[in-house]
Amino acid sequence: MRPVHLVLTVVLAVAAPRAALAVTVAVGDADGFGIDPAGLMRASGSHTDPADEDGDGIIEVGEYLPDWNLNGSCAVGSGDSFDFREPDEAGGIDGWQHTDWAIEGTGNAHLIEFNFYFDVPVEGDADYGVGHFINFVFGDYDVVPTEIDIDSITVELEVQGSGNDGLVQSAFAGVPWGAMIDGLVVITVHAPNEPYLAFDYTLLDTARIADSDGDGLPEALDNCPGVPNLDQADSDGDGAGDVCDNCPDWPNASQSDLDGDGAGDTCDPCPEDATDDADGDGYCAPEDCDTDDPDVNPDGHEVCDDGLDNDCDGDVDLLPDVDGDGWDPCAGDCDEGDPAIHPEAEELCDGLDNDCDGALGAIEVDNDGDGVTECDGDCDDDDFGVYPGAPVVCEVGMDADCDGVDDLDECDGSDWSGGDSNWSQDCSCTQATPASELALLLAALAVVIRRRR
Repeated sequence: MRPVHLVLTVVLAVAAPRAALAVTVAVGDADGFGIDPAGLMRASGSHTDPADEDGDGIIEVGEYLPDWNLNGSCAVGSGDSFDFREPDEAGGIDGWQHTDWAIEGTGNAHLIEFNFYFDVPVEGDADYGVGHFINFVFGDYDVVPTEIDIDSITVELEVQGSGNDGLVQSAFAGVPWGAMIDGLVVITVHAPNEPYLAFDYTLLDTARIADSDGDGLPEALDNCPGVPNLDQADSDGDGAGDVCDNCPDWPNASQSDLDGDGAGDTCDPCPEDATDDADGDGYCAPEDCDTDDPDVNPDGHEVCDDGLDNDCDGDVDLLPDVDGDGWDPCAGDCDEGDPAIHPEAEELCDGLDNDCDGALGAIEVDNDGDGVTECDGDCDDDDFGVYPGAPVVCEVGMDADCDGVDDLDECDGSDWSGGDSNWSQDCSCTQATPASELALLLAALAVVIRRRR
């Protein structure tokens, strides 16, 4: 055969520039030429070498198109024809129709076109002003020299040695930025003497083809470039394959995972809490300020003097001072509904514990059991016989009825009979002799002494 060159001609067309992130455009899909390689062999004398050498279910670069008829070669007219184009590919345009089938007959692959349409990168995009790459994946290109020409840039391709019939190769060439500015790159293939040639796909990208996970799919087209996933399953259609999607049933193209627990924010019940409400109190961090204690959460009740922010309001051992008296319940206020009640309040005659000491004030308690408290006017709550309305007694310095007047002074002149030696009957005293008068005075003095003890 005569030497064959693949000549790639870039054709510019006018298109309105639009904002873009990075140009990645494929014509055809990375499906191993659409071939199910199970049980298929490469062209060899023994016919025992699998076409899919690594057995991963896809024919990829470095592997082989099958020798369908096992005659030792992949060639036109030898029963090695194949066409695994999907209906939309077979009837497609822009180059899709040239993928996934054996283009047989000398010159049949000559002048076929692959068209790449894209949003032109704008200033600020990662690939603005940057040259790109055209990448080809094709099989059984076995003429020499193996070169392609792109905008006068000659690139030498891998040379197939003997015994490598049907080898699948990748080839690339640079596309200068000047060819990108109209949003369309047209690649024209020149292969006038190649009798048997198959394309898997072509790719316009910012880099050469790479496949870090080894699943046969280039990273630019792989929806999980770090995890092998030949089926490219994407249940939620967000562009992230199921095997690496942190919310496979919830669209979340950003794959955001704020708490780093492996569950994406879109489907994580606690997107900022890696414990996912481990204490089961119904609250997640950061709203829950202690994810290990079910009693600490925004609905918790502040417990005084436990050193915890039980209600997650930012205050420890501090409750609201609702009545504005300067005291909160943790500081000892026993009634947040009354500003007159707090630990420093004065006890009043109102039946309340005004100073929050747990008891009514002494003035509200009937200490002597006479049924009258100091608040009710008892002027001596330690003497059962002293209270308002009590009978006056004939004792010196005694005010039994708490009217503020010494009982003896309550006896006026009409109450006296028999001179100074006789007490008035109004003072509940009987007539007495001067001797008995002395006895009464001594008795009164004894009362005074007793009261001072």
